[in-house]
Amino acid sequence: ANPMSTPAHIVPEWYFLPIYAILRSVPNKLGGAAVIGLVFLWLLALPFLHRSSVRSSTFRPIHRFFFWLLLADCLLLGWIGSQSAEHPTMETLGQFASVGFFLYFAITPIIGEFEAEFVEAGGRRPIDDHRCRGHRSFVRRWGRDGSRKALRVAITTPPG
Repeated sequence: ANPMSTPAHIVPEWYFLPIYAILRSVPNKLGGAAVIGLVFLWLLALPFLHRSSVRSSTFRPIHRFFFWLLLADCLLLGWIGSQSAEHPTMETLGQFASVGFFLYFAITPIIGEFEAEFVEAGGRRPIDDHRCRGHRSFVRRWGRDGSRKALRVAITTPPG
């Protein structure tokens, strides 16, 4: 038995299957380790790649589409990781699914910039952080220092 070779019948747990499929799709061992490191690096960098002023996917239809595409790609990678490694079609399919996985992270900043223009052109504007759908602003209600005196003034004065 070769201790450096994993037997073909051993399959990792279900939550490691997408990463295992990405690892198997790279023929070089060092390249596979680098790609796995890149997976975790992309996942850690994802909050910083998010460029849109709107955080919810409810108001971002393009992002929502690509998110569901990423989820389907992860499910496909999980299925590929659970199959035997002897099929050359699984290797090719795994390579395409791996490229799709990384394309999502490359496209995310572009989607944020594009959707900001798309939402404004469609007549819908993102909700400002200091406003709550047309009501008084936070600063007007609480004051810059958060004092309750400003709250009393805001309650007693009419809006406008």
